[in-house]
Amino acid sequence: DTAQNSVVELFQESSIFFFMFMALVWAPVFEEITFRLGLKFSPWKLSLSLTFLAAVLFSTLVELVPTLANLSEIFLDQYSFGIIILFIISFVALSVSLMRIVIIKFIDKRKIENFYKKYFFYIFYFFTLLFGAVHLLNFNNFSEYWYVSFLLFLPQLSVSFVLGYVRMKYGIVWSVLMHFLYNSFFTLPLIVISILPESFFENDITSEADL
Repeated sequence: DTAQNSVVELFQESSIFFFMFMALVWAPVFEEITFRLGLKFSPWKLSLSLTFLAAVLFSTLVELVPTLANLSEIFLDQYSFGIIILFIISFVALSVSLMRIVIIKFIDKRKIENFYKKYFFYIFYFFTLLFGAVHLLNFNNFSEYWYVSFLLFLPQLSVSFVLGYVRMKYGIVWSVLMHFLYNSFFTLPLIVISILPESFFENDITSEADL
Protein backbone atom coordinates (compact mmCIF):
# COMPACT_ATOMS: atom_id res chain seq x y z
CA ASP A 1 0.00 0.00 0.00
CA THR A 2 1.03 3.61 -0.51
CA ALA A 3 -0.13 6.90 0.98
CA GLN A 4 -3.55 7.60 -0.50
CA ASN A 5 -3.96 11.17 -1.75
CA SER A 6 -7.40 12.73 -1.36
CA VAL A 7 -6.78 14.86 -4.48
CA VAL A 8 -6.43 11.70 -6.57
CA GLU A 9 -9.59 10.33 -4.94
CA LEU A 10 -11.45 13.53 -5.84
CA PHE A 11 -10.28 13.13 -9.43
CA GLN A 12 -11.48 9.52 -9.55
CA GLU A 13 -14.86 10.12 -7.91
CA SER A 14 -16.02 13.45 -9.40
CA SER A 15 -16.67 14.88 -12.84
CA ILE A 16 -13.78 16.45 -14.72
CA PHE A 17 -15.38 19.91 -14.54
CA PHE A 18 -15.92 19.73 -10.78
CA PHE A 19 -12.35 18.55 -10.28
CA MET A 20 -10.99 21.41 -12.41
CA PHE A 21 -13.06 23.94 -10.46
CA MET A 22 -11.92 22.62 -7.08
CA ALA A 23 -8.23 22.29 -8.01
CA LEU A 24 -7.75 25.33 -10.23
CA VAL A 25 -10.26 27.87 -8.88
CA TRP A 26 -11.55 27.02 -5.43
CA ALA A 27 -8.28 25.81 -3.86
CA PRO A 28 -6.08 28.76 -4.97
CA VAL A 29 -8.65 31.39 -3.98
CA PHE A 30 -9.77 29.78 -0.70
CA GLU A 31 -6.28 28.86 0.49
CA GLU A 32 -4.71 32.22 -0.37
CA ILE A 33 -7.47 34.03 1.52
CA THR A 34 -7.05 31.65 4.45
CA PHE A 35 -3.28 31.56 4.79
CA ARG A 36 -1.99 34.74 3.16
CA LEU A 37 -4.60 37.49 2.83
CA GLY A 38 -4.22 38.41 6.51
CA LEU A 39 -0.43 38.79 6.26
CA LYS A 40 -1.10 42.44 5.48
CA PHE A 41 -3.33 43.93 8.14
CA SER A 42 -6.67 45.59 7.63
CA PRO A 43 -9.83 44.84 9.65
CA TRP A 44 -11.65 43.15 6.76
CA LYS A 45 -8.61 41.20 5.52
CA LEU A 46 -7.86 39.84 8.99
CA SER A 47 -11.55 39.06 9.61
CA LEU A 48 -11.94 37.18 6.33
CA SER A 49 -8.69 35.30 6.78
CA LEU A 50 -9.51 34.24 10.36
CA THR A 51 -13.03 33.17 9.33
CA PHE A 52 -11.68 30.94 6.57
CA LEU A 53 -8.97 29.63 8.90
CA ALA A 54 -11.62 28.70 11.47
CA ALA A 55 -13.50 26.82 8.74
CA VAL A 56 -10.30 24.93 7.79
CA LEU A 57 -9.55 24.00 11.40
CA PHE A 58 -13.14 22.89 11.97
CA SER A 59 -13.16 20.71 8.84
CA THR A 60 -9.83 19.23 9.99
CA LEU A 61 -11.36 18.46 13.38
CA VAL A 62 -14.34 16.82 11.66
CA GLU A 63 -11.98 14.53 9.75
CA LEU A 64 -10.10 13.55 12.91
CA VAL A 65 -13.07 13.01 15.26
CA PRO A 66 -15.43 10.18 14.16
CA THR A 67 -18.44 11.57 16.06
CA LEU A 68 -18.18 14.92 14.30
CA ALA A 69 -17.69 13.16 10.96
CA ASN A 70 -20.94 11.23 11.49
CA LEU A 71 -22.83 14.39 12.42
CA SER A 72 -21.42 16.11 9.35
CA GLU A 73 -22.65 13.29 7.09
CA ILE A 74 -26.12 13.47 8.64
CA PHE A 75 -26.22 17.24 8.04
CA LEU A 76 -25.08 16.90 4.42
CA ASP A 77 -27.62 14.13 3.73
CA GLN A 78 -30.48 16.06 5.30
CA TYR A 79 -30.17 19.30 3.32
CA SER A 80 -29.88 20.08 -0.38
CA PHE A 81 -26.70 21.42 -1.94
CA GLY A 82 -28.27 24.86 -2.41
CA ILE A 83 -29.27 25.11 1.27
CA ILE A 84 -25.78 24.11 2.37
CA ILE A 85 -24.15 26.73 0.10
CA LEU A 86 -26.57 29.37 1.41
CA PHE A 87 -25.72 28.37 4.98
CA ILE A 88 -21.96 28.63 4.29
CA ILE A 89 -22.28 32.05 2.62
CA SER A 90 -24.44 33.34 5.48
CA PHE A 91 -21.99 32.01 8.07
CA VAL A 92 -18.99 33.63 6.36
CA ALA A 93 -20.77 36.98 5.91
CA LEU A 94 -21.97 37.05 9.54
CA SER A 95 -18.63 35.92 10.94
CA VAL A 96 -16.59 38.42 8.94
CA SER A 97 -18.96 41.26 9.84
CA LEU A 98 -18.91 40.49 13.57
CA MET A 99 -15.15 40.02 13.66
CA ARG A 100 -14.60 43.27 11.79
CA ILE A 101 -16.84 45.12 14.23
CA VAL A 102 -14.91 43.67 17.17
CA ILE A 103 -11.57 44.70 15.65
CA ILE A 104 -12.74 48.22 14.83
CA LYS A 105 -14.79 48.95 17.95
CA PHE A 106 -13.02 47.11 20.76
CA ILE A 107 -9.38 46.73 19.68
CA ASP A 108 -7.02 49.62 19.05
CA LYS A 109 -6.05 49.41 15.38
CA ARG A 110 -2.63 50.88 16.13
CA LYS A 111 -1.91 48.10 18.62
CA ILE A 112 -2.62 45.46 15.96
CA GLU A 113 -0.46 47.31 13.43
CA ASN A 114 2.38 47.54 15.97
CA PHE A 115 1.92 43.84 16.78
CA TYR A 116 2.26 43.01 13.07
CA LYS A 117 5.42 45.11 12.76
CA LYS A 118 6.98 43.64 15.89
CA TYR A 119 6.07 39.98 15.33
CA PHE A 120 5.67 39.72 11.56
CA PHE A 121 8.45 37.13 11.34
CA TYR A 122 6.47 34.79 13.61
CA ILE A 123 3.13 35.57 11.93
CA PHE A 124 4.57 34.81 8.50
CA TYR A 125 6.16 31.51 9.51
CA PHE A 126 3.13 30.45 11.56
CA PHE A 127 0.90 30.60 8.48
CA THR A 128 3.65 29.10 6.32
CA LEU A 129 3.98 26.08 8.61
CA LEU A 130 0.22 25.79 9.09
CA PHE A 131 -0.33 25.63 5.32
CA GLY A 132 2.12 22.74 5.06
CA ALA A 133 0.68 20.92 8.06
CA VAL A 134 -2.91 21.16 6.84
CA HIS A 135 -1.90 19.72 3.46
CA LEU A 136 -0.52 16.61 5.13
CA LEU A 137 -4.18 15.68 5.64
CA ASN A 138 -4.43 15.23 1.87
CA PHE A 139 -2.95 11.82 2.58
CA ASN A 140 -5.85 9.83 4.01
CA ASN A 141 -3.72 7.15 5.65
CA PHE A 142 -1.07 9.58 6.82
CA SER A 143 -0.94 7.98 10.30
CA GLU A 144 0.44 4.80 8.72
CA TYR A 145 3.25 6.70 7.00
CA TRP A 146 4.19 9.25 9.67
CA TYR A 147 7.86 8.27 9.30
CA VAL A 148 7.99 9.93 5.87
CA SER A 149 6.08 13.00 7.03
CA PHE A 150 9.08 15.26 6.45
CA LEU A 151 9.24 14.21 2.79
CA LEU A 152 5.52 14.96 2.42
CA PHE A 153 5.77 18.21 4.39
CA LEU A 154 8.85 19.76 2.75
CA PRO A 155 7.32 20.41 -0.74
CA GLN A 156 4.25 22.04 0.80
CA LEU A 157 6.43 24.13 3.12
CA SER A 158 8.55 25.32 0.19
CA VAL A 159 5.49 26.26 -1.86
CA SER A 160 3.96 28.05 1.12
CA PHE A 161 7.11 30.12 1.62
CA VAL A 162 7.22 31.15 -2.06
CA LEU A 163 3.50 32.02 -2.14
CA GLY A 164 3.90 34.05 1.06
CA TYR A 165 6.78 35.98 -0.49
CA VAL A 166 4.78 36.63 -3.68
CA ARG A 167 1.79 37.79 -1.63
CA MET A 168 3.88 40.28 0.37
CA LYS A 169 5.91 41.52 -2.60
CA TYR A 170 3.28 41.68 -5.37
CA GLY A 171 -0.14 41.27 -3.73
CA ILE A 172 -2.81 38.65 -3.13
CA VAL A 173 -3.90 38.44 -6.79
CA TRP A 174 -0.42 37.33 -7.86
CA SER A 175 -0.18 34.74 -5.10
CA VAL A 176 -3.54 33.32 -6.25
CA LEU A 177 -2.25 33.14 -9.83
CA MET A 178 0.98 31.49 -8.67
CA HIS A 179 -1.05 28.99 -6.66
CA PHE A 180 -3.15 28.30 -9.75
CA LEU A 181 -0.01 27.61 -11.82
CA TYR A 182 1.38 25.30 -9.15
CA ASN A 183 -1.86 23.29 -8.98
CA SER A 184 -2.02 23.20 -12.78
CA PHE A 185 1.37 21.52 -12.93
CA PHE A 186 -0.06 18.50 -11.09
CA THR A 187 -3.70 18.46 -12.15
CA LEU A 188 -3.50 19.11 -15.90
CA PRO A 189 -1.70 15.81 -16.62
CA LEU A 190 -4.53 13.98 -14.84
CA ILE A 191 -7.08 15.90 -16.87
CA VAL A 192 -5.29 15.18 -20.16
CA ILE A 193 -5.07 11.47 -19.35
CA SER A 194 -8.78 11.38 -18.49
CA ILE A 195 -9.88 12.82 -21.86
CA LEU A 196 -7.63 10.65 -24.01
CA PRO A 197 -9.48 7.74 -25.66
CA GLU A 198 -8.78 4.26 -24.33
CA SER A 199 -7.49 3.30 -27.79
CA PHE A 200 -4.55 5.65 -27.26
CA PHE A 201 -3.28 3.53 -24.38
CA GLU A 202 -4.13 0.27 -26.11
CA ASN A 203 -2.06 1.30 -29.15
CA ASP A 204 0.79 2.31 -26.89
CA ILE A 205 0.75 -1.05 -25.09
CA THR A 206 0.62 -2.90 -28.42
CA SER A 207 3.60 -0.95 -29.74
CA GLU A 208 5.65 -1.82 -26.66
CA ALA A 209 4.69 -5.50 -27.01
CA ASP A 210 5.89 -5.48 -30.64
CA LEU A 211 9.28 -4.24 -29.51
